Amino acid sequence: MQMIAILLHIFSLGPPSISQSSIDLVRRNIIAGGPPVVLSCSSNGMPTPHVLWFYNSIPISNSIGVLVTGHQLTISYPVTTKSGMYQCFVDNGVSAPLNDVQRTWIVEIDEPSMVI
Repeated sequence: MQMIAILLHIFSLGPPSISQSSIDLVRRNIIAGGPPVVLSCSSNGMPTPHVLWFYNSIPISNSIGVLVTGHQLTISYPVTTKSGMYQCFVDNGVSAPLNDVQRTWIVEIDEPSMVI
């Protein structure tokens, strides 16, 4: 008699969540020409959530001075034209898309003060 082994993997689906999402709106005041600004949108869920980034309600991807790498967005060269509202939304197909699982930053990049 031949014995056959069967290995089962059981996965429990779960809606996405954003780590440390108790803060829904974050304000960041930055001085132009300073170090890069990193916004992090760490998320959890099964399957692993996909992160979508928006700038002033427009989907964004990599561009000059802005680098999107999964759950992080980096403003490499903080200049005043990069000021605005940045948002991340997470979705993994388990719940309704863009179901308010999000984090919002208001980033204000100001010119350095001149000391006379």
